[in-house]
Amino acid sequence: SSGINAEYGVALDLGYIAFGRYGEVFLTVCVVASCLATILAMVLCNSRLIQSAARDGQVPRVLRFTWISRQTPLFAILLHGLVCCVFSLITTLDALVTMTVFVSWLFYAFCFVAVVVLRLRKNAKKPSFYVPLVLPVFLVLFSILLMICPVTTTIGNYRSSFYITLILLAVLTPISVLCTMKRFTDLAIIKDITVKLDRIVESRGGFV
Repeated sequence: SSGINAEYGVALDLGYIAFGRYGEVFLTVCVVASCLATILAMVLCNSRLIQSAARDGQVPRVLRFTWISRQTPLFAILLHGLVCCVFSLITTLDALVTMTVFVSWLFYAFCFVAVVVLRLRKNAKKPSFYVPLVLPVFLVLFSILLMICPVTTTIGNYRSSFYITLILLAVLTPISVLCTMKRFTDLAIIKDITVKLDRIVESRGGFV
């Protein structure tokens, strides 16, 4: 048990013990392929989430453009890649995994809270498909538990990374809220910046 907990390549060791050198190589290829598929899936999904948020006015609208020849949200992918590179450089892999779990379950908790709020609204229309209210309430509590556990168990080792995550959330969340406020987007300077960025991108051609 202690050996497994201290070992990072458990699957590779198991493949070597069970099937020899070829088993280790085979499982190594499987792990690499699995990691690559996960990365590609995350880039595919997260970049399009950013693009959709830009189209809805929740983040800067310049991120909504699509590269026509490749049919990809180029600016959203670049932003996603930049954020990933920055986090990879300023922290360790273990800390990055811990903080990713924290932020992911925070996002899920807000989604479940939104379901509860929409369900309790008096004027809300009854959806064609819905679940009992107790389920999203349970999932909110479950999400909070999964947010707290990794932080409380590893906060001593990754204190600086945790603080960086909180600072980014404190800075980026108000920006997203401001982008949805009409009083903010109607400001002359914001409109001027948005129009100039759109013209720069459109002048390059190949974007829509």
